Amino acid sequence: MNKEIRFIDSSYRELFKIPDNGIVKITLSDGEIMERQCKFIDDYHFELLRPDKDYGETFHICQFAEIMERNGHKYEPIFGRSYVLETPSADEQELVYRSSDKLDRGCIGWLRCDFGREGDRFYSTWTDDDKAYKTQEFKGELDEVINHFRMRSDTPILKSLSDMSRICNSVPGLKLENGWTDMYMYKVQSDKHTYFIRCTPKSGDYNAYVYCYNTEQLERYKDVKFVEKTYGKIEQDKFFKNDEGFTEQYYNPDALMGGQIVCIVFDNDVIKKAAKNSRSASEFFGDIESMGYEYFIDAGTPGFRDSVKSLVEREAVFEGLTKKTMDGLKKEAGIKPHEMER
Repeated sequence: MNKEIRFIDSSYRELFKIPDNGIVKITLSDGEIMERQCKFIDDYHFELLRPDKDYGETFHICQFAEIMERNGHKYEPIFGRSYVLETPSADEQELVYRSSDKLDRGCIGWLRCDFGREGDRFYSTWTDDDKAYKTQEFKGELDEVINHFRMRSDTPILKSLSDMSRICNSVPGLKLENGWTDMYMYKVQSDKHTYFIRCTPKSGDYNAYVYCYNTEQLERYKDVKFVEKTYGKIEQDKFFKNDEGFTEQYYNPDALMGGQIVCIVFDNDVIKKAAKNSRSASEFFGDIESMGYEYFIDAGTPGFRDSVKSLVEREAVFEGLTKKTMDGLKKEAGIKPHEMER
């Protein structure tokens, strides 16, 4: 059970949620500030703990709201982290829409929100995409992110229709071109998750979709999509000269990590041994692979895209696992032409 304490106003409008044992900040009418830990009891009751005690006073959530309003007090959540609206890149536009792509994007799900007829309410529904990524850590963080942009941020884009409209017109974001009305997109990054907010600052429509991603898998997906644009240029093995001999590089699309650059480093002695042991080009390159030093650059890891660009742009000494490449490597290793024939 995901224990969350709801805080509402006296009209039962939900203002924010905090996790069990979370902290609420209460600003009294005279300006005094109290920070109190709260203990979940059930969906409608919580205990406001006394300072430095594990017990306190029990409230119904509406009772608490009425007392606060009657006395002119204000209340808001306290979270340890802060979040910032960033401008997404143009190729991230697809990430605020449901996907038909069979590749795993790392999408956890999305929250659909609207501000109601008055423009200052907050109604939301959640849709799962991949529950494997829906951890307790994520669920707590999602509440933090939503509450931050409703209550705490200098850019409270989820607070009201007027706030969303103001922010979309003043904070740089990505304006979406394929909508029937003006729509804007923002990116929010945490340690492990990435959030994309699609905003429609128009009354009578759903005003926001918050798409939530596992960052590690998302970066892997983006790397694989990047490769798809250039795959025709890297489908052949390429051989580059190094200080000791050669480095063979190729892209493996079938790797467990979703794609990887395979690198095999070998010297002239390896070429000579492969030439001596093999009777065909396939055997020769098989020996090179088994005797050389092999390492991998996986999709989703730092440097992957730069490695792909390098593989595309650098001019190779040899390309392809062909007899021509085999003979060229033998020549580079000092094997005489008459020794190449077996």
